[in-house]
This record gives sequence, C-alpha cells and structure tokens, in this order.
Amino acid sequence: MELHQRVLAERDRVLGPDHPDTVASRNNLANAQGRLAAAGRQRRWWQLPRPRRET
Repeated sequence: MELHQRVLAERDRVLGPDHPDTVASRNNLANAQGRLAAAGRQRRWWQLPRPRRET
C-alpha cells in the first residue's frame, strides 16, 4: 500500500489532481485500503480455532 501512496503523491505533484492517471492511482489506493480492511474482518482457514484432540 505504501507504493500506491507514493505513486499517487508523485502523479498528483507532476500531473495534477484531475489527470486520468492520478485519478486511477487514487482509485488503486482506495481499492488496496478496502481489501486490507476486508481482510482484517475475515478469518482465514488457518486462523480458525482447531478442534481439540482427545488423548
């Protein structure tokens, strides 16, 4: 996500905020942030509680 932030900052500086490439970078950053937030709300199979084995 840090890369998306850096690219957006540079495109905003060089191309301006309304350039299509800057808008695309802004969208890419928002998508990455959304995916990270969604991943934080979901449990992966390896994070689920394991059934206890009886010995």
